[in-house]
Amino acid sequence: MMRLLVLWGTLLMVQAQVPSRDVTYPTFRVASIMAPPFLQQQDGDSTQLRGNDQYKGFIKDLLDELGRMMGFQYTIVLSEDNRYGVPLDNGQWNGLVGMVQDNKADFVAADLTVTSQRHDALDFSRPFMTAPITIVTKKSSSLFGGGMFDFFIPFTEDLWLLLGVAYVITALLLFLIARISPYEQWSEVFHVFNLSNSFWFKFSCFFRGSNYTPKTVSTRLLTAGWYLFGISILVVYAIGLNGFIRAEFEGTQFLVPSIEALLGDSSFQIGVIQGGSTETMLQNSGIPIHQEIYERVVEDPENNQVGSYVEGIQKVLEGEGNFGLIMEGNAADYFKGENCDLYSVGALSNKQYAFGFPIGSRYRSALSTGLLRLRESGRLQQLISKWWASAGNCARESVKQVEGSGVCKEVAIPLNLGNLAWAFIILAIFLLVSLIVAIVELVLFVKKHPSAEKNGARITKQLKYAFCGCCLKTATNPMQPPFAFSQASQT
Repeated sequence: MMRLLVLWGTLLMVQAQVPSRDVTYPTFRVASIMAPPFLQQQDGDSTQLRGNDQYKGFIKDLLDELGRMMGFQYTIVLSEDNRYGVPLDNGQWNGLVGMVQDNKADFVAADLTVTSQRHDALDFSRPFMTAPITIVTKKSSSLFGGGMFDFFIPFTEDLWLLLGVAYVITALLLFLIARISPYEQWSEVFHVFNLSNSFWFKFSCFFRGSNYTPKTVSTRLLTAGWYLFGISILVVYAIGLNGFIRAEFEGTQFLVPSIEALLGDSSFQIGVIQGGSTETMLQNSGIPIHQEIYERVVEDPENNQVGSYVEGIQKVLEGEGNFGLIMEGNAADYFKGENCDLYSVGALSNKQYAFGFPIGSRYRSALSTGLLRLRESGRLQQLISKWWASAGNCARESVKQVEGSGVCKEVAIPLNLGNLAWAFIILAIFLLVSLIVAIVELVLFVKKHPSAEKNGARITKQLKYAFCGCCLKTATNPMQPPFAFSQASQT
């Protein structure tokens, strides 16, 4: 009996959650805002059109799908002040949120992000889309300007630093391995690969500036790895430098690789939608980079606070890569697809879009379930693909050889560790294998040349010499390691 009651209760809950076409819905007044590709005017002369036919976009298609599935009609009502909604000093809200609170709309359907403040003013449906917050700016061709340090531009500062570290580590390891292996060449007074010679050999080996040559398998293996690493870096550098040099002649463009790099340029200005959720997030955030961005915004609020994405993108395009607009990733993808001179940098956080209803609305649950059904059927993803299909246009156009405007240009971007990690991994493998081979050479030498001293003690003594310097002196030559021997004895 208990099982039957549980089953009956479950069926009632499921039935209550599934939108039924038998339910009578009013003609919804849906508050929205012009924000391509979510909502925009129809192409051509839209003055001859009336009602919802004036508009097109993702939001309109989404409402059409829900209306057909659930059996309701709707009328789009545009934001009175072209704002999404922020709280005012008198406790009321402006924008789309205020329209719902003032009963001028039944719910909001737009790229309205869910925030804690708005959650206190509205009841939200399940999110229908998630988007990262990014900075959109214009590709510039002014990076390679003939300065004395321009030849460092193909690599980021961090990558140059890592290259220097790789050089130091490789030279030190050559010095160490040459001391571990008894087979490496020794002169009558000092080791050929002492510290200074090891650094000089690794620096000069590419132009044969050193008279020293590795003799053992371990040191040769290490040198081969350094050659492979160095040649790979030089080839990549030459290709990258060529791209930046051509910028002055063929309009090649460059991309700034990170938000930190954008902020490193004191002349770079950052814009936000005035009164939007992103501005509120930056203002209240405790994350240092968010605080730094907000400080950059308020340096010139008249120029950096814009009323809409369209206005902000226009400012970005009018600049020379010195202005960026913070916007949601989906909107950014749309504008990048429409104009190949635009690109996005970094990700500050993630935002969710949802429908907003009056507190306690009896329609919120039904529309939330309708959104879930669209997602499960794949129709929601089809709508997203439809309106953001242009995001791939730039990648396709960049390989076309077409004259005239509208075709994307080549792009040059400073390379970082992520682009050349493979080269560092290859070098690290060679260094590790070389060290292992050097230890094997030491063990084989000990077994091949027996002594009254135990083999373990002899190996330990040689390793102490390699790692601790010339602290172990021999009776025959105080500067030689325990296992040094002449070339005659090697034969």
